[in-house]
Amino acid sequence: MNVLPDKTFLPYYAAMAACVLLTTTAQLLLKAGAARKGGVLGSFLNPQTLSGYALLGLVTVLSTFAMQKIDMKTGSTWAAVPYFLVVVLAWLLFHEKVTRKRVAGCALIVLGLLLFHLG
Repeated sequence: MNVLPDKTFLPYYAAMAACVLLTTTAQLLLKAGAARKGGVLGSFLNPQTLSGYALLGLVTVLSTFAMQKIDMKTGSTWAAVPYFLVVVLAWLLFHEKVTRKRVAGCALIVLGLLLFHLG
């Protein structure tokens, strides 16, 4: 039983993996930009926030490309991964509190992804 996708699908899976990483990065940039002083307009117009929105635009293009060949059920499960990554990285980078409920939520996400891909 071959677990790896057909090589012709590799660019599409690479695009989806890039979407996961870019979405996570964009969310962290938006958080960093929102934390800057200068009110709402100042927060919105700073380079970190604008970069975060630019990355989300790129994610839109990449996910549209990836979904041309990846099943919807598979592609949509990848969208859950940034939720887990953002919690971990926000804790590491911004020293945000990680409650038991967040840990339980992240564990459920990881368990769900494992069950989905193994089943």
